Amino acid sequence: MQSIKIGRAESLIDYIRSAIGSMKNNEARLFEERSTAVKASYRKTFFAFSGGLVLSFLILAVVYYFIYREITLRYRTERQLELERDFTAAIFETAGALIMVLDSEGQIIRFNRACERITGYPLFEVGGKVFWELFSIPAEVKQVKNAFFKLQENPQVLNNYENTWRVRDGSNKLISWTTATLRKPDNTLEYAIFTGTDITTSKRAEQRQTVQHTITRILAESSTVEEAVQNVIKSICNILGWDLGELWRPEGAEMMQQNFADFARPDSSLICTNFWSNPSIELPEFLANIGLFSFNFGVGLPGRIWETGLPDWISDISTTTNFIVRDSLCQDGMRGALGFPILDDGNVWGVLVFTADLFRKKIISC
Repeated sequence: MQSIKIGRAESLIDYIRSAIGSMKNNEARLFEERSTAVKASYRKTFFAFSGGLVLSFLILAVVYYFIYREITLRYRTERQLELERDFTAAIFETAGALIMVLDSEGQIIRFNRACERITGYPLFEVGGKVFWELFSIPAEVKQVKNAFFKLQENPQVLNNYENTWRVRDGSNKLISWTTATLRKPDNTLEYAIFTGTDITTSKRAEQRQTVQHTITRILAESSTVEEAVQNVIKSICNILGWDLGELWRPEGAEMMQQNFADFARPDSSLICTNFWSNPSIELPEFLANIGLFSFNFGVGLPGRIWETGLPDWISDISTTTNFIVRDSLCQDGMRGALGFPILDDGNVWGVLVFTADLFRKKIISC
C-alpha cells in the first residue's frame, strides 16, 4: 500500500514537471513569435520612417529648387527692368527733343531736361499741373484742350501738331508735337507721351524767306509804288500774323515820286499814308481817328524810328506814354507793336508799324 502511494506521488510529480515544461515551451514559443513580430514591426516602422524622411527631403529639395529658380528669375527680371528703366530714363533726360508724359486729365507726370531748358520750369514746379493751363497762350487753350481729349478716340490727332507755348521769361515758343498713347485694358487713355521740337527759329527763318520772296514778287508785279506798298503791308501782316500794318511818311511826301530828303526835317511830322487791317478784327476807334494822328520827329514809335533809323518794339503799348495812337489801339484790343524804317540811300523813306493782339501774336517774342 505504501509503495502504491509512492508511485502515485511520483507520477503526479512527473505530470507536474511535464506541465511546467510544456508551459515553459509555450511561453518560449510565444516570446519568440512576439519578438519576431516586434522586430518585423520595427523594420517596417524604420523603413516607413526612413522612406518618409527621404521623401520629405526630396520634396523640400524640389520646393527649394523652384523657390530658388523663382527668386533668381525674379531678380534677373527686376535687374533687367532696372537696366531698361535706367536706359529709358537716360534717353528721356538726355534727348534733345522735348518729352512730356501726361495722364488722362492732361496733368504733367514727366518732364525731361529739354522741356525744363526750353520753358524755364523744373519738374517739381509743373508736376501735377494741366499743361495747357500752364503753357498754352490764351487764344489756343480751348483748341489744345479739345485736341487732347480727342486722343481718347484718335491717337493720331496730335501728330505733327503745332502750338505756341508761353515760357517762364514771357517769350513764346512754337513747338511741333507728335504723340503716343498708353491705354488701359478697356482701351481708355492712361498716359499720353508728347515728343516735341522747338521750331521757333526755323519757322522765323521760313517766314522771313517767305516775306522776302513775296515782297520781291509784289515789286515785280506792281505797276505803281502805291500798289506795291499796299500789297507789301497786307502780305507782311498775313504771313507774320499781324492784325494791323501802317506806313508813316513825312507830311507833304505822300506822293511817292517826291524826294524824301526834301521833307525829312526835324520840324516835319509823319502821317499815315497807307494801312491794312485784318478783316476779322474790328478797329473802329483806330479807323475813326487815323486821319487825325501825326508824329513829330522823335515822338511816338514812328517818330523814334524816323529819328534813329533803327527798328523798335513795344511789347505792350498800354504801358507806354509816348504812343499817340495808344488809346485808340488799346480800345480795339491791340497790344504789341513793331516798327522799322524803310531806307533809301541811307535816308528814312518811311516807317512801317505793325500791331497785334499780344495774346494772338506768335512771332512777337520768337
